[in-house]
Amino acid sequence: MSKNIYDELFDFYHINRARPNIRNIRSTIRERLKKQYPGKTWDELDDYQRYEFKVHTMRDYLLKHTGYAKKVEKQLEEAQKGELEAFRIVNEHNEQFRTQFIEYYKESDTEEEQKKAYKEFCNNVRQLFPKETIPSFEAWKNHPITLYSIQQSSLDEALKEYQSKNYSKPLRTIPIKQSEIDHIIIECILKFLEEKYKVTVDVSAIEDCLKAQKYKENSLDLPIGLLSEQRNVKLESANIIKSLERLKNLDFISPIKEQRQ
Repeated sequence: MSKNIYDELFDFYHINRARPNIRNIRSTIRERLKKQYPGKTWDELDDYQRYEFKVHTMRDYLLKHTGYAKKVEKQLEEAQKGELEAFRIVNEHNEQFRTQFIEYYKESDTEEEQKKAYKEFCNNVRQLFPKETIPSFEAWKNHPITLYSIQQSSLDEALKEYQSKNYSKPLRTIPIKQSEIDHIIIECILKFLEEKYKVTVDVSAIEDCLKAQKYKENSLDLPIGLLSEQRNVKLESANIIKSLERLKNLDFISPIKEQRQ
């Protein structure tokens, strides 16, 4: 086990390393880590798992052994304001991201191993793409596919359906949405701000922050096939926390940088 786990917990909970029962504390930490994450060392845990172990699993026990209980409780309160939820979102998202690119079929596997992989593949297809027709075992062996390829196929079909509904209509029958009108109005306001007050609004940052907010609210409840390709990137919890703060403070306005002649 890496010594780093002790440093992290002792520093966070302000545990005196010279106290008489320090060996018992270390032993308890080892036992609880082994129980919660069997077969894994501290270095093998992801950020979310480490955070959960430090802030939740060891909380009550280590609070009894610190001489700074009130200070630590304040630290715990601050830590729990948004980080645990952010780590959970990142962890679940990245697990889905990883699942999309698994190559279930391996020609070198035994037939028993291939059938086991096929079963796992089918379970994930049913969960993420309930309307998708699952190929037979033999068909899957002859043409192995990943969940990502199914996702892309679903997106292609959704795009074709949208095109058939929207691009074959006469011009006079195409409705204009209020959101499209609002967009032009906003563009006019942005132009006025730039010319009159020499400030600009970072629209790209707003878009990124809103994506982070969507992840937090509900994106993990949707099948992968219904999400845009923007989800096919790994996320960082720190970015989510920072994005939510920027939305709260409307921190998107900045002076226009003058170009040197």
